[in-house]
Amino acid sequence: MSPVPPLLRDRRLWWLVGLAALLRLVVGLHQWSADPTMAGLLSDSLYYQAWATDLAGGADFAGEGPGLPYWMPPLYPRLLALVGGSVGAMLLVQGLLGLVTTVLVVALTEALLEATAERRSAALWSGLLATLFAPVIFFEGRLLGASLATLLATAALLLLARGFVALTPERRPRLAWLAAAGLVTGLLALVRPNTLLAVPAVAAWLLVRGRRSGLPLTRSLPAAALFGLAALLPLLPALAHNHAAEGELIPITANGGINFHFGNNPSAHGTFHAPGPEWGSIETQRSTSLALACEAEGRPLTPGEASRYWFDRGASWLADEPGAALRLWGLKLADSLSSTELGIQYNLAAARHRAPSLWLLPIPFGALLLLAALGWSRRDDQRPGARGLCEAWLAAGLASALLYFTYSRFRLPLLPALLPLCGLGMVRLLARRVSPLALGAGLLLLVASFVPFEGSYPRHLESHAYSDMAGALEATPATRPERAELYARALELVPGNKPAALGLAVTRIEAAAELPVETPAGTSAAAAALAALEAAAAIPVDFPSAEYQLAHFLANWPDPGIADRPRALAIVRAWLATSRPTDPARPAFEDLAQSLTAGP
Repeated sequence: MSPVPPLLRDRRLWWLVGLAALLRLVVGLHQWSADPTMAGLLSDSLYYQAWATDLAGGADFAGEGPGLPYWMPPLYPRLLALVGGSVGAMLLVQGLLGLVTTVLVVALTEALLEATAERRSAALWSGLLATLFAPVIFFEGRLLGASLATLLATAALLLLARGFVALTPERRPRLAWLAAAGLVTGLLALVRPNTLLAVPAVAAWLLVRGRRSGLPLTRSLPAAALFGLAALLPLLPALAHNHAAEGELIPITANGGINFHFGNNPSAHGTFHAPGPEWGSIETQRSTSLALACEAEGRPLTPGEASRYWFDRGASWLADEPGAALRLWGLKLADSLSSTELGIQYNLAAARHRAPSLWLLPIPFGALLLLAALGWSRRDDQRPGARGLCEAWLAAGLASALLYFTYSRFRLPLLPALLPLCGLGMVRLLARRVSPLALGAGLLLLVASFVPFEGSYPRHLESHAYSDMAGALEATPATRPERAELYARALELVPGNKPAALGLAVTRIEAAAELPVETPAGTSAAAAALAALEAAAAIPVDFPSAEYQLAHFLANWPDPGIADRPRALAIVRAWLATSRPTDPARPAFEDLAQSLTAGP
């Protein structure tokens, strides 16, 4: 008998892997050439790379050093450190992880289905659907933990399926498989902390599954406990690190409170929405969170206390505004099921505009929901307990989205629990073995996934993404036309995009700076730049950089016909008079005010 599993001997699997590899190559190279944010890192990606580079050099990262509890999940930067923080090397690794995930999705689907003639076809369909769902490959091209999280989620579910599905009173749980599943689930939480909710959800499923299988509690309870304890083991180093930093029990990261507040406040959306510009930088989010909490409480706070303060803020709003909270939860549910891939810096709609090859991956999330409804409708070709495992995993992810908010990449660890049902649904659809009720429910989910519950907000997110693309380009004369084009595209979508308006004004300042100051061309260019700055500053959005750039331009432009130091000082003083003492932009304004009052 061949030691190679039958699945790996199936040529169709390798054709699928070949197609997946080809699509990754084509789409990845196109994005690399067209999307500046692949190589020009920003936000979380830049943070992770800085962390990984320090780790690779044997140093402590200043943002996550030994004296601070973790603010961002620690596992992904450690994997990134193994390639020295190299963008190209890590994207190659993530593409390979994606191919492994494809094979594991196929294996997981087989593990959850009965041994019928259609099982392999359903499994291969699951792998193909995973390949053609654009966020999978899209996020493999970003320095984020999404691809690693998807791999770990698939592996955990496969181990659970091997260890506890299709039990009988005579068949004991495979404890080694369950322990391994727990360990992998714990590692997953170190990449995406919100997946920690899968631990109690799966443990509950293990108990329910054992009871329905006729297992005595003396067998199912130890199995559930073993899974849970194994999941906690990978968290112990993070727990120890955080406890050593401040003496409090913070399981993974200290940003849970502020993220809960982001997801539950009067201006919250179903996806991420920062309450103000002070939250726009991941590098300053920790200090801003701590400073504002200390200011509100009127005393120094530890990071753990600050996190609890923000948790309390979010919980108080939910308790005080139950009607608004219910509407928000409805929006979060709609966003979780939406075919709109919600994201800010890494936005699929903006990326597709720049790299249309992403349309080679055309499957919308609503189509997966339709197929999953068809696969979920009957249990006759599923192994006992298979549907319950998928439901427990999906319920944990949905609970996390309702508690916090959803993102396109946050849904990816849920995908492995959905895809086996999708593959089965595709087989049933092709064989015309679908019930009218399941088809109707699936079509309703598909149609609802395209309803714009968020209104114009997705357009704002796409507009923001174009601004970030422009910001990711190096500020050189060679890139100026492309930067101006991207800022113009952002303003075309949302004329009130203040960062984009400011960015476009800055490109005009750069162009004016290359011309002789007192020539007609130089004066005209400077006047155009000033008009663009004034227009940006006049947009009624709280974005201090625009006011600062306007004041700085008026204070320092060498043409006396353009410069206006008294007006610059008036702008700075007006901003300082209305800003909070803890505003991250305040030091820059204070320095500018000091230089203006000190004379020319």
